[in-house]
Amino acid sequence: AEVPQSTLDDFKLRGNAVVQVEGHMQSMLPEINRLCAEMGRPVVYAATGDATLTALAVQALLREDQGYSAEANRRNPAVSLLGGVGRDQLGYKLQDYLKECGIQPLLSEIVSEQTGWTAFLCPLRLEDPSSHGGFERSSLAAPEQEKGESNLQLAVVYRAVQAGAANQYKLDHLRFKVWEQVEAAGVVYAEATFLTVSFESVKILAEHCAKMGNTFCLSLSAPYVC
Repeated sequence: AEVPQSTLDDFKLRGNAVVQVEGHMQSMLPEINRLCAEMGRPVVYAATGDATLTALAVQALLREDQGYSAEANRRNPAVSLLGGVGRDQLGYKLQDYLKECGIQPLLSEIVSEQTGWTAFLCPLRLEDPSSHGGFERSSLAAPEQEKGESNLQLAVVYRAVQAGAANQYKLDHLRFKVWEQVEAAGVVYAEATFLTVSFESVKILAEHCAKMGNTFCLSLSAPYVC
């Protein structure tokens, strides 16, 4: 979403940096929705997160296979996603979206937490407030190109992360709710942050794959892992 610079300053966000949502920042998501509604600008929702994007990429590759059948995949999905969501609209929206994409959501619904989210925000720059209901114009608008300059325009992006229910995943869900699907899987992928959420779950998954001769993949993308 695109928001005024004052909003970015109020929430103490930094350009091209990731900030963990805490304290007074908990009101950020409803505030972004309110501002965008007042400005007549859309808030674009998209599935994100390492594991989610990996599942979507694998599913997209499978659809390119000549032997792929959408009907067969609906009966027996080839890709599943494990994790935690809240019992809220964001959680339901994510599960519905995964199903639409042919991915089986194996998500634990955490009653005590809301579904996690990541906000990608861009600042607005002042133009003529009277022409935009008193608000500003997007700083993503490309400036006039100087002679010899590249066409590439780089935007400053502010990123805020609220892990929410994803940080409350419990081993019991893996053992007693979805283990049958784990046993049917030939490849298991775990994102780096899952090591800090439920290390025992990652360990059990890795040991199971080693025992069964299946492939276990672990992302090392998080700087605190290596």
